[in-house]
Amino acid sequence: MHFHWDVFINLGIISVAMLIATFIRSKVKFFQKYLIPNALTAGFLLLPLYNYVFPFLGFETGSLKDLAYHFLGMSFVVLTLRNKQPKGKDNDGAGPMAVGILYQYAIQLVVGLLLTIFIIYTFRPDLFHSFGVFMPLGFVLGPGQALSIGESWSVMMSMEGLGSVGLTFAAIGFIFCCFGGIYLINFAIRNKWVTPEELSYMGDPGTRRGIFSNLRKDLPVGSYLTTESEAIDTMTLHTGLVIFTYFLSFLLLLGLTSLLALIG
Repeated sequence: MHFHWDVFINLGIISVAMLIATFIRSKVKFFQKYLIPNALTAGFLLLPLYNYVFPFLGFETGSLKDLAYHFLGMSFVVLTLRNKQPKGKDNDGAGPMAVGILYQYAIQLVVGLLLTIFIIYTFRPDLFHSFGVFMPLGFVLGPGQALSIGESWSVMMSMEGLGSVGLTFAAIGFIFCCFGGIYLINFAIRNKWVTPEELSYMGDPGTRRGIFSNLRKDLPVGSYLTTESEAIDTMTLHTGLVIFTYFLSFLLLLGLTSLLALIG
């Protein structure tokens, strides 16, 4: 019986990248100073591999779309299963935040469509007429929605690659969000807009490194977390370790198969 390993191969590769990114964050001062998320570092590590190295080796990367779609969908399920926050001052800004997000969504939609019209009437008349809609889909709604809507457009309009276009917009949105957020955080610190409590949190060695020391006695509540969630969630790291071990098992079996093939 033959089993398909594509999903676990991709998960194994992603887990390796996350572990390497966690190690870099824990050792390199630059990543600690600017609080660069481990997932962003892992993404940049995998960017040349999935775009140049793996296609050259003949490794299929199509299942990444499925992973992006389903994992993003599950992340929203996780958010809905969280305990409800008690009503209070912390929730007073929910209404204005929702209005602000919808306002940004509308602005990006209008700007995207205007740019699309400009490009069509200038140098690219064959451009997909709803190309600009990917801007709010990727920048606001995220990879799951951008991918699913792009794929549905590909089927309805017989145009290939619109799902990948949606994922590309989402990736660019993440890059703008992360680097823009890093700049805004440091800008707020320089202008003393950050409270002493928040400043103390960001200056904590555990926050900077992303991993708490095993000598620390006052680990945060939550089944004794061993990492700083701002850098990487403890469950994510442990899941990565499990999948990484499983991935090593696959490599071991692959090596044994190759050796057995040599002796017929």
